[in-house]
Amino acid sequence: MTSVFEGLKVVDVSQGVPGAFCAMQMGDLGANVIKLEPLQGDWLRQIGPFMKGESAVFLQLNRNKRGMAVDLKRPEGKEIALRLAAGADVIIEAYRPGVMKRLGLDYESLEQANPRLVSCSISGLGPEGPMAQQPASEIIAQGIMGYYRRFGVLGEPPIRAGGDLASIAAGIDALQGISAALYWREKTGQGQKLDISLLGSLSSVSNLVYTAESNPMDGWTGSYLTSYTDPPDHGYETKDIPMTFTFQRDEEAWRKFLTALGLEHMTRDPRFENQRKRSENQEILKPLLEEAFSTRTYEELRRLIQDDLGGTIVPMHSYDSLFAHEQVKAMEVLKEIEHPTVGKLNTLNVPWAFQDTPASLRLPPPMLGQHTDEVLRELGYNQQEIAGLRKQKVIR
Repeated sequence: MTSVFEGLKVVDVSQGVPGAFCAMQMGDLGANVIKLEPLQGDWLRQIGPFMKGESAVFLQLNRNKRGMAVDLKRPEGKEIALRLAAGADVIIEAYRPGVMKRLGLDYESLEQANPRLVSCSISGLGPEGPMAQQPASEIIAQGIMGYYRRFGVLGEPPIRAGGDLASIAAGIDALQGISAALYWREKTGQGQKLDISLLGSLSSVSNLVYTAESNPMDGWTGSYLTSYTDPPDHGYETKDIPMTFTFQRDEEAWRKFLTALGLEHMTRDPRFENQRKRSENQEILKPLLEEAFSTRTYEELRRLIQDDLGGTIVPMHSYDSLFAHEQVKAMEVLKEIEHPTVGKLNTLNVPWAFQDTPASLRLPPPMLGQHTDEVLRELGYNQQEIAGLRKQKVIR
């Protein structure tokens, strides 16, 4: 079967998370993705943990790509990049604003040879403004956006959100923007340049919490906020495994629940009379419930909450228990591919389930420079020229 982006050629000149994630997903959707790294490699290759010498982070972000290692600062390296771009549909870069222009590889230079090219630039803080040239990373984007305030313990210093939320959001936004630009190209024949930033992407996924903070008098502000109306649900310990549950504002089910737990007296406590009050007094409520849960297994509570009272309850998994879960197995969330040095490598499956144009896992993440010769031959270089470039240390 044909994949959605089959026939598209993508050049990934980025380093780090967002560009790699975007290009990987384009590869998952069938595109021919070439990852163009400097001779020392993408800096992400230096980030642990490591699996047989390979960065586990790099491995999870760079499948379905062929890899080249080229010194773009050398004229011969620039020529290679120009040849790649001339035959490409998309180029993705994540350097600081102005770097590609100094290399002579900015969109204005490339579109002269390829007016159908879609060029996506990913930066930390955007291409313009007083901070555009400052180094920016995940931690900087979260700090500027004030994202820290929504995590941690009330009254204590805020903490950064685990996982690279801004970076992954920027990668998703980049994929959406590129897809839109390719659709526009189908209608007009014209490529274009688009800019994505970690700051802008984190802003776009924060829109619901802005709703909560639009009224400073309602009390729904500060580090305890994790959704746009409610404080966080930290889950509850049971006799065997942690879980979280909800009755979706069904007060009658809540009262029956407390009665079944032997806590009928709490139904008359004004601190817990409705969901809003229970949220405000969660620090008091949580230990009372966990004391009752301590003699009951998850399965016993599941039957009470879900089967008897119509609520929702789920276990709070570790990764080991998550990937062993029957629903996750049924969805084939975890897939296995073979890597040249690591061997069998577990990777997360694609998130799309197309009926007629399926995404697929075709290639393992490339070793540094693994496909340099192969791609150069496709660009018209003969073996003698390739050997000369290697001798001059233009390629690896």
